Amino acid sequence: MARTDMDERPGGWLAQYVSAPDASRVPVTVTTDRLGIHFQLPGGPASWWPYSTVHAERDPENPSHARVERVNTGEALVVLDATFLETLESRSPRAADGSHRSGSGLPKVAMLVGGSIALIGGLYFVALPAMAEIMANRVSVDFERELGDGVVEQLLEGQAVCDDPALTRAIDDVVVRLRSALPDDRYDFRVTIVDDTLVNALAVPGGAMVVFRGLLRNTSSQEELAGVLAHEMQHVQLRHGTRAIMRQLPLLMGGGSDAAAVLGVLGALSYARADEEEADEEGMRLIMAAEVDPRGMIAFFDTLERITGPGSSMLTYLSTHPATDARRSTLSAIAAAAPSVSVPFSTGDLTWRDVAQRCS
Repeated sequence: MARTDMDERPGGWLAQYVSAPDASRVPVTVTTDRLGIHFQLPGGPASWWPYSTVHAERDPENPSHARVERVNTGEALVVLDATFLETLESRSPRAADGSHRSGSGLPKVAMLVGGSIALIGGLYFVALPAMAEIMANRVSVDFERELGDGVVEQLLEGQAVCDDPALTRAIDDVVVRLRSALPDDRYDFRVTIVDDTLVNALAVPGGAMVVFRGLLRNTSSQEELAGVLAHEMQHVQLRHGTRAIMRQLPLLMGGGSDAAAVLGVLGALSYARADEEEADEEGMRLIMAAEVDPRGMIAFFDTLERITGPGSSMLTYLSTHPATDARRSTLSAIAAAAPSVSVPFSTGDLTWRDVAQRCS
């Protein structure tokens, strides 16, 4: 089932982003799709609020407006037309009826870290980055997998997925090749393809990865897809997402269901530049160890820059994993410094272009 946007307003909805604690308001344009609410602050990265992390109602201060609050963050969007609630209702009835206003907490995370927090008390909140590192390194792979699978289940709720045999085999070939080159094979990496035009991909703790069909359609080879997946696999291997969740623990402990709360963190997640650079470099090394042509990883960033263009508000992989000339130069230098033998992928009688278009 392909995405339809018949209930979306052309050009989006005028809104104001409200941040806590100063309650300052910044004009933004809001769009929606089947996965959530999207907007971009001036000069900032694209933001995505999954429906499972918001509730909406008429703005108490101005009933002709709609107010969308992101649970437990103090952030809100004031949409300057209350009919936005009708669009939201068609996308996610639970978000529109305010059912996410409160929740049962995050019991699994609470059980995991509760003892440690009790021991160190307020130090956790004072030394949050250091403690996030310690906690991320201590959690088990099984815990990460359980947490990540819950996030994916929440993300895929109501979404159509692609399970075409030829497409599945082609992607599995890439994952198996990359995984076989990892020195540490503790994660069970697997990919779900969402039938949506978004040009994006993400990985969650534990190894589950979600790739949107729009991204596949904009790759010209399995080598380009391998570059994306290698980068995402290294985010998992290096526990960047797990560390980010631990840094947001005070937010998560405030309420909301397990998966919904964590999905909210991941939805707003912009990895630190150091994390992106590390995933780039280790991803490129993984590509080369797996005997995949490293030019594909670099070529895909060039493709993304062409399809987005200057000033584009399109939510793409490039929005959440911004490329820079410096990062591209670093990848090129790594590839040039250690030339490797490249073994092409094969899709049998079909071309990759044909396979990437398939979905059933």
